Amino acid sequence: MCRQDFVYQSTGNNRKATGVLLVGHGTRDAIGRSEFLETSMRVAQQVTMDVEPCFLELSSPTIGEALNQLVDRGCQQIVACPLLLFAAGHAKYDIPRVLRAVAPGHVALRQTRHLGCDSRLVDLSVRRYHEALAAGADQPSLQTLAIMVGRGSHDAVATAEMHKFVGLRLAAAPVDHIECCFLAMASPRLEAVLQSVAEWGIDQVVVQPHLLFHGELIARIKKLVENEARKNKTMQWLVTGHLGPHVLLVDAIVDRINEVMDI
Repeated sequence: MCRQDFVYQSTGNNRKATGVLLVGHGTRDAIGRSEFLETSMRVAQQVTMDVEPCFLELSSPTIGEALNQLVDRGCQQIVACPLLLFAAGHAKYDIPRVLRAVAPGHVALRQTRHLGCDSRLVDLSVRRYHEALAAGADQPSLQTLAIMVGRGSHDAVATAEMHKFVGLRLAAAPVDHIECCFLAMASPRLEAVLQSVAEWGIDQVVVQPHLLFHGELIARIKKLVENEARKNKTMQWLVTGHLGPHVLLVDAIVDRINEVMDI
């Protein structure tokens, strides 16, 4: 996808001096990068402002490169929208620090909220869960353990928000058992939860990556599940899709941008 495919220039009058930076974590994974750019393009089609996608690390364009594109087109206010699920170090410190370092003095900076426990993400998570069940020949009589897997953070507030999201997911899609775990930096870890599965006395395990876009963490989750499935062959094992590009995700992002613009 070339730049012309995803850069959107506003034709409206009320917000044309404002540019939006959609800031992703960054990845070397081609699929994940493509998903991020697809989501950015779809967001750009829904707002009346100039939009540029960018990455905090590992990929280009950088925040500085994308911000310069907006400033060169006459944007005097920049709204940074982190495409991050939870407000840990990247959203609280890293993105603001980079913005302050690269923005010209005359440019006003604003930052939206992270995505968090938005109800549309809960709905999208439920969709991915049911898609996996359907693909795995869903059997309603099976005793099921759902394992929600977050990236993990040292930030206690971000960890608590992941637990809150899992509670909302359980309310929206009841299941026999549900566990919240993480890949790193927070407990319990996915490995520990998988190793305890035999103690649950269940028939089916559904592991769901609570991640926005494809990347090496998805491959890691699948490998861990495959290893455990070989040890417990009497159970049915499923791994759902990650959240990924979807109209529900796009709507949540657009609302974050509009919240800032309406202040």
